[in-house]
Amino acid sequence: FHTTGGDVPLDIRNDFVTSMAGGVAMRLFMLHYMKEFGAREQCAFQALQFSFNRGNGEQVRIWGCLRDLNLTGRKRPTWLGMEIANKAIRGDMIQTVHAGKKTNWTQSAINSVYSPTTVEHVQSYAFKEGSAYGIVLFNLSLTDKQRVRISLPNTPGTVAKEFRLASASPHDDNEDAENVSIAAATVSRLRPYHYATLDPCSIYVLTWNAAI
Repeated sequence: FHTTGGDVPLDIRNDFVTSMAGGVAMRLFMLHYMKEFGAREQCAFQALQFSFNRGNGEQVRIWGCLRDLNLTGRKRPTWLGMEIANKAIRGDMIQTVHAGKKTNWTQSAINSVYSPTTVEHVQSYAFKEGSAYGIVLFNLSLTDKQRVRISLPNTPGTVAKEFRLASASPHDDNEDAENVSIAAATVSRLRPYHYATLDPCSIYVLTWNAAI
């Protein structure tokens, strides 16, 4: 997410670091470190900073996750990505397994990665604390929705909550108006198999308790 060096034009830098896509990327990066390397405690840098002066009169709109605190209270998607994932993070991370039809893309070698890397569009991270569970799903496709079936590891209680962070375009931001926000809903009849449609470039969270 560090874009203060190199020769990428400023408008492209600022588009990414303030965008919906940037919010997805930052949260995914942190959860992947938790899964692959056991980085249990992490924090995002930082709450407040409108921009970073990289010289030559160029201001990159990084690192602040809050766009404005006093006047409007708008949050950048980097903040919202952390906020929605934190609704699911509890106790310990537990394993998730993907099965069935999967879509992906192959990223060419770039930025010190010396061979092509194939990445699945749907990424998942789950957590458990006592009888409380949460799962975070990402759809990394920039253009296509993904229909998923979540097979729960137990008989759930009847009520659950779901949260979505999605937008009409990966380029959407909250710099001048609130175009990206978290949508919350109650699932009143949760089944052991729960279906969800993931919008392009989005984060989906489901939280529930096991039936007692």
